[in-house]
Amino acid sequence: MINWREYPFVRLLLSLIAGILSSFLWTMVLPYYVFIFLSFPLIGLTYFGGNYKYRHLYGFCITLFFFFLGNFLGYHADESRRSDHYHHYLTEQTEMVAMVTDIRAAAKSYRVELAVKGVSGVADEQPVSGKLLSYLEQTKEASQLEYGDQIYFSSKINPIVGPLNPAAFSLKGFLSNRNFHYQTYLKASDWILQDRNQGNPLIAFSTRMRDQLFSVLQKHLPTDNELAVGAALILGKKDLLESETRMAYANTGAMHVLAVSGLHVGLIYVGISFLLGLLPFKSSSWVWIKTWIMVAGVWFFALLTGASPSVLRAATMFSFIIVGQAMRHHPSIYNTLAASAFFLLCIQPYMLFEVGFQLSYLAVIGIIYFQEKIYGQLYIANKLGNYIWKLTSVAIAAQLVTLPISLYYFYQFPVYFWLSGLVVIPAAVIIMTFAVFLFVVSLVIPKLGFIPGVILYSVLYLTNGLIFLISQLPGAIISGIWISPFGLVLLYLIILAVVIAIERKQFRWLQVSVILLLLFSLNFSYYRINAYQKSELVFYHTTQNKTLIDAIDRSISWSIRSENLSDKDIDFLAKNYRIKSGVQTVHATQKDGINRSPEFFYNDHLLQFKNIKIQIIDGKHMPQYLEPPVIDYILLENNTPVKLLELAEYFKTKKFIVSANNSFWKIEQWKKERGIDYELIDIKKEGAFILSVK
Repeated sequence: MINWREYPFVRLLLSLIAGILSSFLWTMVLPYYVFIFLSFPLIGLTYFGGNYKYRHLYGFCITLFFFFLGNFLGYHADESRRSDHYHHYLTEQTEMVAMVTDIRAAAKSYRVELAVKGVSGVADEQPVSGKLLSYLEQTKEASQLEYGDQIYFSSKINPIVGPLNPAAFSLKGFLSNRNFHYQTYLKASDWILQDRNQGNPLIAFSTRMRDQLFSVLQKHLPTDNELAVGAALILGKKDLLESETRMAYANTGAMHVLAVSGLHVGLIYVGISFLLGLLPFKSSSWVWIKTWIMVAGVWFFALLTGASPSVLRAATMFSFIIVGQAMRHHPSIYNTLAASAFFLLCIQPYMLFEVGFQLSYLAVIGIIYFQEKIYGQLYIANKLGNYIWKLTSVAIAAQLVTLPISLYYFYQFPVYFWLSGLVVIPAAVIIMTFAVFLFVVSLVIPKLGFIPGVILYSVLYLTNGLIFLISQLPGAIISGIWISPFGLVLLYLIILAVVIAIERKQFRWLQVSVILLLLFSLNFSYYRINAYQKSELVFYHTTQNKTLIDAIDRSISWSIRSENLSDKDIDFLAKNYRIKSGVQTVHATQKDGINRSPEFFYNDHLLQFKNIKIQIIDGKHMPQYLEPPVIDYILLENNTPVKLLELAEYFKTKKFIVSANNSFWKIEQWKKERGIDYELIDIKKEGAFILSVK
C-alpha cells in the first residue's frame, strides 16, 4: 500500500487534476467566499488530523476541497467568461487599444500577441481585458514594434475556428488553452503606435537583454542553421528554425533540446551551485544566501529565455528542490515534482492540456524511476563506455514513459533516439557553457569574443551535421502509428502494473500487465479492422486555388491534387487522417491528369470511385459531353461562373459540394439562387466533407 503521508502533494495534485477535468463536464460556479467558508471545517479537522481515528474523514475532506478547487479554477481559467472580456463589446468594425506582449516574424506577416486594454465606447467607463492574436502586414513600422508598445487599431475581430480537416491539429484548442479565442489581420493603415513602455518593467528588461544576447549570437554564428539552433537552444527563440531542421531533430527524438526546459535550467542550476561552492563560506546564513542566489539565477534565466511554459515548469521544480535542500530535508522527488505541478496548475489550470507539460513531467518521472534500474542491468568497466551507457539509460528511461503519449500525439517513433541523445546531451552542456563564456567575454573584452564564438559555432555545426546524419539512417523513424484514447490509457496501465510488480515483487501484477497488453492489442486491432473495411471520399478544406481529394479504400488512397499543392501542404491537410484511416499507399494524380484502376477512375475532371461519380467544375475547364453522364455530386471550385439551375438540369443532379477555395461572396450567391430542394455542402464553413462509399 502507498503511504500517502510520504507524498502529500501527490494526493493533492490528483484531486486538483480531477477537479480541473471535471470542469469540462460539470461546473459548479462558486463565488470566492464559499471556499473561504469551506476552509473553516478543514482548519477544525486539522486539530484532529493527528488522531488516527479521524484520518479517513480528514483525508476525504482534503480530497473533496481540492477537487472543488480544481473545478473552480478550471472554470475561471477561461478568460472569455469574464464580464469585462472585450468580446462582449465587439462590433462589425471594432476600435481597440492593446499592448504588444509578443511579436514574431511569420512568412508573410508579423504574428503579434496583444493584451486588449480598451474598446471604443467603453474604455473610458470600464476597462476591458483579454488576449488577441493579430497578424500585421509586414512594414517597417511593424518590424519596430516591441514588448510593451501600445497600439490603437480598427478592425474586424473574428473567432478562432476549430480544425476544418479531420484528425488535424487543433490550433483553436491550442490557442484556447492560452486564452486566445479571437484573431484579426491588420493592414498598415489599420493601426497606429500610441505609446511605448507600457508593459511589466521586469519582462521588458529581460526582453531587451534577450535581444542583446541574440545580437551577440548573430555576430558569431554566421550561418542560418547554426544561428537558428543556437538561438533556440540557448535563448528559447525558435522562430528562426527551418522546417528541415525541425524535422531532422524531431525524427531523431532530439527536438526537446531545442525547447529551453529542464535540461537547460538544470545546467544553469549546476553551474551556479558549482561557482558558489568555490566560496569558503559555511555559516547557516550563507546557506540561505546561496539558496536565494540559485533561485534568483534560475528564474532570471527563465525570464531571459522568454518565460515559456517549459522553462517555467523547470524553474518551479528546481526552486522547490533548492529550497528543500536548504531546509536540510530530503523530501521525495515525486512529492517535489507534484508540488511544482500543483503550484503551476493553480496559476494556470489549462497548462494540464499542453503536450509539453505532460511530456516533461512524464520524462522526469521515467528517468527518476527507471534510469538506475536500466543502468544496473549492464556493467561496463571502461569509463567512456560506462558514460555512454549511462546517457543511453537516461534516454531509454525517458522514452519508456513518454512513448505512449508521443505515439498518441505524433503518430511516430524515432528509432535512434538513444543515438541522438549521445550527441545532443553532451553538446547542450558544451553549447550552454561556451554561450555563457561568449556573453561574458563580449561584455568585458569584446575583442576576445571570437575565441568562445568559434568554439560555439564549431560545436553547433558538428551537432547539426550529426543530427542530420542520424535522421538519414535507414529506418530512422517508424511512422503511421495511430492509437485511440482508450489505447493510450491501457498503455499507461500496463506501465503502472509493471511498476507495481517491481515494487511489490509480485508475479500476479505481471499477469495483469499481460492481460492489459492483450486488451490493447484487441483495441488496436479493432480500429485497424474498421479502418481497413472503410471506403470513403474525403474533400479537404483548402485555400488559395488549391484542391485535395482522397478516395480511401482499405489501405490505399487515390489522391487528386492541384499542382500548387506542396508535400508540406498535403501533410498539414491530410497526413493525420490518412494515418488514422490506415492508409499505407497513396496514388497521387494531378488535377489535370488521368488515373484508371478497377476501383478508381479520373479523367477530364470526372471522378468515379466505386458507385459514386463526381464532376469537378473549376471555371478553367468546362466539361462538354455528347450525352452527360449520371452524376451524384458536382464539386464547384475557384469561383467558377456557373448557375446551379443550369448545372442541375444538364447533369440531372441536385447535390452540390462547394469547395473552400471559393470566396464567401460567391458561395452566398450560389446559396441565394439554389432551389429549395437542392443539397449544397459548404466546405468553407463546415469543414472537410467525408462521403461514405459502398
